[in-house]
Amino acid sequence: MRAVSLYLSDLRLINNIINEYKIYSSLLSGSDLVRNPNQQFAIILYKNLYPKDFSDLRCASGYVYSVISEREALVAVQRTALESKRQEIQNRIALVHKEHLQNLDELDALFFSDDSDAYMLNGQYLPASLSRVEFVKELIESAESEEDVVQIQRNYYFNVNPLVDKMKKNPEYQRRKHVIEDMLAQQDAALNNQLIEIDHKLYILATQRLQDLLPDDESFWISDSRSAFEQITSSKEFGLLKYLIRHGYINENYAIYISFFYPGSLSVRDKNFILSINNRTNIDLEYSLDSPATVLDWIDDTAFSLAEIQNYSLFNYLLEQKKFHLLSIWLDSINERKMLDNSVFEFPISLWRHTPYQDYLVTVINEVVPSWFAIWTETGYLSVDNEWSKYAVTTLLTSTPEVLQQINKNRWLTNAISAHSTFLQIDNPDVESLIQSLSILDVHFTELDYRPQDLPLVAKVYEENLYALNRTMLVLWLTAFLTYPLVML
Repeated sequence: MRAVSLYLSDLRLINNIINEYKIYSSLLSGSDLVRNPNQQFAIILYKNLYPKDFSDLRCASGYVYSVISEREALVAVQRTALESKRQEIQNRIALVHKEHLQNLDELDALFFSDDSDAYMLNGQYLPASLSRVEFVKELIESAESEEDVVQIQRNYYFNVNPLVDKMKKNPEYQRRKHVIEDMLAQQDAALNNQLIEIDHKLYILATQRLQDLLPDDESFWISDSRSAFEQITSSKEFGLLKYLIRHGYINENYAIYISFFYPGSLSVRDKNFILSINNRTNIDLEYSLDSPATVLDWIDDTAFSLAEIQNYSLFNYLLEQKKFHLLSIWLDSINERKMLDNSVFEFPISLWRHTPYQDYLVTVINEVVPSWFAIWTETGYLSVDNEWSKYAVTTLLTSTPEVLQQINKNRWLTNAISAHSTFLQIDNPDVESLIQSLSILDVHFTELDYRPQDLPLVAKVYEENLYALNRTMLVLWLTAFLTYPLVML
């Protein structure tokens, strides 16, 4: 209020603003709507100072809208600058590694001792075509590729390895090599830290608020694209309008506050949820939304990069409607944050446990972040009851062969299933689909503990040779054959 008073001198206008604010505060005080008093007051200020522009804003036009709508362009400018800086650092890393190799080659040339000045390498003599550094480098490389023997003169061959070993055992050579490698490690670490910092800035850029993106240049506010609004830019209250926008009191989430004056478009519960996202305040995960579809119409895709977006009601709707794009944004954002805090997995796992759309959630997770299953397995997130088997079976039934291969890095899933004795204890299994995926993964069970109702699936495992040849499995098959008539016998 004190800052605003510096811009206003008309007592009648001030009284009108205060009275209107009191009226709306009184009307809203009886509701459950969570309000930001500063932003609500800013909207009322704007409505009284520039009523026509306020009306235009509701229709996505006018001066304030022209400023707010430039957010994406401002993001693009900063993204281009950051990506350019990132490429510059990558180029520097490549140059550092190249210089490192050159330094090692020069070190080899300095310490490699020989008594001959008539070396012949690939038909070329040292003085004729190669520098000392180049010659020693090729000599050592040729020794490694030609069984350690290199032609020195036309009819004379020489074993280079003893000279190479002697060079590498030289204490001074070792000391100087360590110095060169330490310098590389230090430069690498410094440059990679800069890359990590830039990647973090690129990650949060999409979720930055308008007030954090606005340039300091005054020309931004009166650019040619806003020349039609001279009545606003030349007004004495224009400085106040800029103040309200610069400090985030009027921002890209204006629609939620304008809706105060046009009731009926959103329920109070849904407004509260949207406000919690806009204000970066957490709300209960089980908070029930009246209309998830309407909420989606009010929020930007970038909101799915924020932790505050997580809500069972909203995400069940996304899964029901198969909103793959929005779910991908959410999963990618969690994947970025997992390096700093593994607790980011708590909501996706809890959602998987409770949603009626488990199959689709597993499908999306495996396609977007195929490494998660291995991480969850290693960290014990799926250790309750038979959760691991349940997730694994769903993965086998819903994943394409390509996705299965991405998940199965270093054959971890193959080994895990092969050693899981109760894995085939599946109620109402889709036998053909399971066997197909088990074959893709090249699973070979080392032992099996099955129930009578599992025998059709167990028999198919036998038929497709998806088992290890060991005593345990041989005894199992003999037992199974005596109690279950297999056609293949």
